[in-house]
Amino acid sequence: MTRVPAEWEEQAALLVAWPDEQTDWSTNLNAAQSLYVNLIGTVSYFQPIIVLIRDEQQKAKLFSKLTNNASARPYKANQITCVITEYNDTWTRDYGPITLLKDEDTQALLYDFTFNGWGNKFAADLDNAVNRRIDEAIGWDQLLKQMSQLTPSAWVLEGGSIEFDGQGTLMTTRHCLEAPNRNQPVTYDNIIADLTSSFNLQNTLTLSHGLLEGDDTDGHIDTLARFCPNNTIVYQGCDRENDAHFDELSNMADQIKRFRSPNNTPYHCVELPLPAPKYGDEGQRLPASFANFTIINKAVLVPTYEDENDDAALAKIGECFPNREIIGIPCTTLIQQGGSLHCITMHLPAAR
Repeated sequence: MTRVPAEWEEQAALLVAWPDEQTDWSTNLNAAQSLYVNLIGTVSYFQPIIVLIRDEQQKAKLFSKLTNNASARPYKANQITCVITEYNDTWTRDYGPITLLKDEDTQALLYDFTFNGWGNKFAADLDNAVNRRIDEAIGWDQLLKQMSQLTPSAWVLEGGSIEFDGQGTLMTTRHCLEAPNRNQPVTYDNIIADLTSSFNLQNTLTLSHGLLEGDDTDGHIDTLARFCPNNTIVYQGCDRENDAHFDELSNMADQIKRFRSPNNTPYHCVELPLPAPKYGDEGQRLPASFANFTIINKAVLVPTYEDENDDAALAKIGECFPNREIIGIPCTTLIQQGGSLHCITMHLPAAR
C-alpha cells in the first residue's frame, strides 16, 4: 500500500537550488543569495537540507556566506549536503521528486514527473533531468539515508499544483491541470483518474477559482490553499472589494467552505489576509501570497513582504500549527520573479 504523506509529517530533507549567474536571479543576485543563505541556515538548524549547486567554487561561496551571515540562529554545516549538478533555475517545488511512502512507510517512492517549464513557457531541460542525474551519480537512497526508489513518469506534473493531507485526499486547481501544453489532449476526468491511480487517492478536491494576476503557473494550489493538521484548510483571502483579486478569491473561499472530507466532515477553514498589491519593474502585478509557506520539522517558514499584514499572517498560520515555531522569511526578492517560499523548496518525507 502506498500513500502521500502530509508536508507536516517528518522530513528526511528539504531540497533547494542555489541561485547563480546562470539562473533568472542574475539581475538581482546579491539579494537572492542573501535570501537563500537565510533560508538554508534556518532550515539546517532544524533538519537536513540538500542544496543543488553548480560547482565547487559556488559551494565554497555558499559556505563563506553562511559563516559570515549575521543570524541569531547559527547554521549547522553537518545538516547541509551540496549536490553538484546543472539546472535551469531554482523552482525545485516543481521539478523535485514527489514522494510516496510504501509498505507501512518503510520505503520512499520518488516520482519523477515530467517538468516542461509550466507548459513550455520557460526552458526546463536541465531541471527536468535533475532527479535522474542525482539518482545516477549518488543514488537517492544514499543521499536521503533511507530506502528510496526513483520512478520516472511521462506525465507532466508540478509539485506546486498538488496538495495532500496525508490521508488520501488531494487538493488541486482545475485551471492548472487543464492548462495548455501540459498533458493535452486529455479530459479532466482522465487527469483525475491518473492522479488517483498515481497517488492512491480516496478523494480529490478541485478548485475552479482563485487565479492571481502575474502567476505563470496557471494557478498552482500552493499560492491559494493548503492543508494543515486537524482537518484544516488555510487559504488566501481578500477583504478589499476594490482589489482585482476580490471576486476570484471570494468565489474560491465559498468553494473551500463547501469541501468535505471522505467521511463528509466539513473542514475548519482559516482565511489569510492578502498582501497589499506588489508590482514588478514593468508595472505588472505580482502574485504575492501568504499561503506559499514551507513546513519543515518543528517549524513553519512563512513568506513576508514588508507588508502591513505580515504579522497577522504569521499569527493565523501559527493558529494552524500551534506546536511549531513560526518563522518569517522576507520574500520581497522572490516575488519579483513570480514565486515565493514554497516554490523554491521541495520537502522529502522520511521513511521509517
